[in-house]
Amino acid sequence: MRTTKFYIAVICLLTAAAITLFAAAPLLGFEETTETATQDEPKQEVSPARSDRKVVIDDSDVFHEDNTIYNYDHTAVECLYVTVKEGTEAEGTNHTFEEVNSYRNTQDMKGVEKILANAIVKAGDEKGPIPGALGYMEDAANATINVRGRTSTGYEWKSYKLKLFKDEDKWHGSRTIALNKHPADITRLRNMMYFDLASQVPYLTSLRTHFVHLYVCDATRSGDGSGAYKDFGLYTQIEQPNSTMLREHGLSSGGALYKANMNEFFRNEDYLKLATDADYDEDKFNEVLEIKTTQDHTKLINMLDAVNNYEIPIEETVEKYFDVDNLLSYIAFNIIMGNPDSNAQNYYLYSPVNSEKWYVLPWDGDACLHYYQYDATNYQFREGDWTKGISDYMAIVLYNRMFRKPAYRDMLTERVEYLHDNIVNAKTVNELITKYRAVVDPYVKKDPDLNSLSYTLEMRDDIMEHMAHDVEVSYDYYYKSLDIPSPFYLADVEKADGKLKFTWDASVSFNDELISYRFHVSDSPEFTKESIKKDVETYNVTATTDMLPAGTYFFRVIATDESGNQATAFDYYSHNGTHNGMRMFTVDREGKVATH
Repeated sequence: MRTTKFYIAVICLLTAAAITLFAAAPLLGFEETTETATQDEPKQEVSPARSDRKVVIDDSDVFHEDNTIYNYDHTAVECLYVTVKEGTEAEGTNHTFEEVNSYRNTQDMKGVEKILANAIVKAGDEKGPIPGALGYMEDAANATINVRGRTSTGYEWKSYKLKLFKDEDKWHGSRTIALNKHPADITRLRNMMYFDLASQVPYLTSLRTHFVHLYVCDATRSGDGSGAYKDFGLYTQIEQPNSTMLREHGLSSGGALYKANMNEFFRNEDYLKLATDADYDEDKFNEVLEIKTTQDHTKLINMLDAVNNYEIPIEETVEKYFDVDNLLSYIAFNIIMGNPDSNAQNYYLYSPVNSEKWYVLPWDGDACLHYYQYDATNYQFREGDWTKGISDYMAIVLYNRMFRKPAYRDMLTERVEYLHDNIVNAKTVNELITKYRAVVDPYVKKDPDLNSLSYTLEMRDDIMEHMAHDVEVSYDYYYKSLDIPSPFYLADVEKADGKLKFTWDASVSFNDELISYRFHVSDSPEFTKESIKKDVETYNVTATTDMLPAGTYFFRVIATDESGNQATAFDYYSHNGTHNGMRMFTVDREGKVATH
């Protein structure tokens, strides 16, 4: 059976004479944009063969994962008993449990230092620690504990990271134990289901995942002094991608590994530098890609240079630096799982030793299959429609360049069909929900988990009954996203010749239809008829207005193709809910303009 790589080679040969070389775009560098919108190139009738190869990557770039690594009882509930103790100032662990829990690191915060304490970690069952199990004889600290996560740090019930000391035994093959409370996930089973399904997807790695019942004794100054364990309820433990995980999965532990915090595959020269550069700043580097193994970033920068070099056809860059099957499986899986927060973050980039290729490893699926829940709860901060289907990935320079090519879209469609037919559909998801509800529900229906639920048990039941159908919603929307114009970015407002100039990226029609733009300026994010100050229809990607009085304003652009399909911008304004497809700007009394 021919592989996708064969078809990429064919595509390169067939289209070499027709490939247009693009210069960096004025706004964000996806493709060249001029004062009028550009359209995609004619469709090429090339379709890849489907393969059911399984994955993990070794130093020779061959997929060979032995799926027996996932052969364990996923419905078992492990028990961990953790005693939190104050450590020393020299080790940075001289904190109370109350101080550990005070940690906040939400998305708008940067450079936040972890707050650590020492811990005694013991494995057991519902009766207590088990003789011979991890930590049973310990009376001194064998680990550190800290709060983990970003958005979840703002909730009352925290997620934790336990890091066992190097001379301690591992727990399920790991020394780092990530315990996730998933406070925003009313089902408490989405991540388990996500990684269970990921382990079945060709060309994609997964992570070992366990349910954990956590008990904590606070032996610090913030404790009650009783020495008793307190029931912290149900958690999901997810294997941490690090050098230990790479070794456990048969990968090269010396390979390069980065966690995507906000990686859109732009070059980001101000952030991503070699460690030998005089102005190298590791904290700034980590804002984009968090370093997990190597300090040699040469391979990474070489790849990003190529991705952002529009004189190199994207087919050549993908063939050299990526495994296209891995990319397609990652994207198709997250599309059909309705997992929007997977394009710029919540994944890892891995490159084996002695290889130029990079692989995307999935991480965090607790936002998947949420469409019915958002509708049923009238959720105010829901993502825009562009986060469904292929549109979600057009925000990323690598995928934007790829999916402008009809052949890559054909390949993605075939991968979506394969997953929907064989692995991820309403039937398979409903079976897993039923399986895991038997484990999760007894915990959710009593404190402390009941106390931390965002909604009633009746609402939870309703959401769980409809969640499997969200797979079909995702599947249907994928095809819809192939017919609508692609989303785009809005640039900062400029002041020129006493007027205000607005610019945006060109939208792309996969059906080669002409796109027009409706441009609005308003003094309200609601864009009511009364609030709109400017209303222009144009085929250009720029518009101007007369200077506005001092105040706060909003602008939006709606792209419409010849068939009447519409798309809005990636941008959004968040205040008392999310207002998608717009940006806010201000004009001060001196006429200075700032875009927010």
